[in-house]
Amino acid sequence: MQNKEKPIEASLPQKKDSIFSSILQKIGRIISVLFLLITVSGLGLYFYVQTDSFRNWLKPILIDGINSSIDGKVDFEDIRIDIFKGLVFHNAVIMSAGDTVLKTTDLAVFYHLDALFSKSISLTSITLDSPSFKIIRHSDSTWNIDHFLKPQIQDPNKPPFDWHIYVGLLELCNGSILIKDSLS
Repeated sequence: MQNKEKPIEASLPQKKDSIFSSILQKIGRIISVLFLLITVSGLGLYFYVQTDSFRNWLKPILIDGINSSIDGKVDFEDIRIDIFKGLVFHNAVIMSAGDTVLKTTDLAVFYHLDALFSKSISLTSITLDSPSFKIIRHSDSTWNIDHFLKPQIQDPNKPPFDWHIYVGLLELCNGSILIKDSLS
């Protein structure tokens, strides 16, 4: 009889272990499936943002968003997006007070995403390829670039912008600058 009781006692802990290991295996499978879904979704998003349909959808949203927050006007022909590295705007134009202030074949902005976690905006580089700047002082002593940004109204109830902004490299390649002073 003692021989018969030992296998029964030995089999009880094995059932508990098998239930516990079964639960762990199911949790492991769920975590694996979730990780796979996140990875596939991330890769899908990475490739989708580079398609023409996404860029055509995003272009007017960006232009309208920028233009509504400034007094000038911004336009570009196309945009290339690498969500992990940066943006490249093709044939970008910036206008202010009715004049073209900047025209460039490419405006590339590269950034570090991880800086956002420390309340910082870190631009590793801003590159302008073949930029053409046109800076004009009008007869009223104002420059055309003075009218680009909207005046800021200070709201005492609004907390100040406390993020840090870093620009690592500002690069101008093969550019020209025209300065016209109407008072001279």
